[in-house]
Amino acid sequence: MGRKVLLTVFVSTCFLLAISLTQFMVSVRASPYTNVSVSEAKGMIDSNPDLVILDVRYLYEYESGHIKNAILIPLPELGGRLGELDKEKETLVYCKAGGRSATASGILDANGFTKVYNMLGGITAWISAGYPIETVFDAILEEKTYPVATFSNSTISSFNFSQPSKQISFNVTGSDGTVGFCNVTVPNVLLGGPYNVLVDGSPPSVLLENSNDTHTFLYFKYFHSTHKVQIVGTRVGPPPAVGGIVVSIDKLKPPTSGNETTLITILLLAVTVIFVGFKKKKEQ
Repeated sequence: MGRKVLLTVFVSTCFLLAISLTQFMVSVRASPYTNVSVSEAKGMIDSNPDLVILDVRYLYEYESGHIKNAILIPLPELGGRLGELDKEKETLVYCKAGGRSATASGILDANGFTKVYNMLGGITAWISAGYPIETVFDAILEEKTYPVATFSNSTISSFNFSQPSKQISFNVTGSDGTVGFCNVTVPNVLLGGPYNVLVDGSPPSVLLENSNDTHTFLYFKYFHSTHKVQIVGTRVGPPPAVGGIVVSIDKLKPPTSGNETTLITILLLAVTVIFVGFKKKKEQ
């Protein structure tokens, strides 16, 4: 009798375990991706340079501001563009508020993506947390469009490029009492330096400037409120051309030594003598 009781208990226990395991598998399948907060997402972005950041909003939403380095694939196009993504890489998905990104995360899971993270609250929560976004504005010069990128924890508005004033201007807005920053990427063929950066008419407390052959990068800080930023250049359009070659005026340097000056003088005299001799010979 005792054996029958033990066998019954054993069978019942196995049955209950099977039901629990089935329910667990169903629940796991129902949530195949991992939900993360914006702070967790920020940590992932900062620590993993190979992280794929996927924005599933529409183009106009993306252009109004996005997480830096995010790939844009609108949700309606995702199913047909999965080949553009790497299944082996961790993928962080976001939208405006979290609804579309949850749907997109499910699509990725159903197609073999196993490292998918859905950012709760979307970019709305990201901005509310004070994290920066990248926004690209179009500056038009002589019917050509040049992208000017801003990377900031402020809301950027009223962007304007003025050719007569040789300046880029926009407003920055943020929560009072917090520190704002802005990194502006200016195409050198649009606006040339040296630059004068003003925040409400005064130089910012912190200003860093770096440049390469194509762009200048201006980084500055300020205390949040609503401010007008002006980036005033000294030239509009490409650098002037000398002898058919485009050069930057501030890169032209005079001779640095007396020997160089003497050598140049001798060469000029030699050219002059040859030219005069040739002219006299021709007249004879």
